[in-house]
Amino acid sequence: DHVKLVETKEGQTGCYVALSHCWGSPENHPLETTKENYGERLAGVPLENLPKTFRGVVKITNHIGVKYLWIDSLCIIQDDTEDWKQEAAKMGAVYEYARLTIAAADA
Repeated sequence: DHVKLVETKEGQTGCYVALSHCWGSPENHPLETTKENYGERLAGVPLENLPKTFRGVVKITNHIGVKYLWIDSLCIIQDDTEDWKQEAAKMGAVYEYARLTIAAADA
């Protein structure tokens, strides 16, 4: 009934699905993690508060038996320049090592 942000430690590995998605125009940006709501993301977000695309990917991830899902707008702190630089540098590997990468060109 909810999803939550999980912090990983250096060298920690696991099975996950990744979502590659179009953010669209600024007024239609997806749900994001920011410095202000970081604690809330760790505690959990009700599924009904997720955009339809995110809910669909959660459903697919659960259906194939994978526990973790990587979504850039949620897994990278969007208003933290250092976190963004560090995590954006890893995005190629995130997609490469995902069990499955789902691409959503439009919502």
